[in-house]
Amino acid sequence: VDINDHAPSSYSLLDVYCYDFNNRIRDDLHARKVEIKATGVNGKPVITSVIFREKEPDLYVRTIRFVHAVRMDLPHHYRVIDISKEKGIQPGKWIGRTSWESIIDVTTRLN
Repeated sequence: VDINDHAPSSYSLLDVYCYDFNNRIRDDLHARKVEIKATGVNGKPVITSVIFREKEPDLYVRTIRFVHAVRMDLPHHYRVIDISKEKGIQPGKWIGRTSWESIIDVTTRLN
């Protein structure tokens, strides 16, 4: 089976941005982990993650690469897990997305 035969011509990798440490938005965080879940070609979930750290403020963008092939014609989901100095690990809710071409920006939104 030629997997590339079924891949969309506009194939792009997912980029995840987090400016919390670069712009010093939140002093209470040690790290921010982002989990991305997609559907594998076998129909089972494939999950990968990236992490942004307080000690690496210059690394504000990460490129997602799945270990196994995923279906780009189906939605994917992501969630942010905050690792706080005071509150410990705080997992967020899964957020669904249909576009594989736009970036994921998990920077904290200040009101």
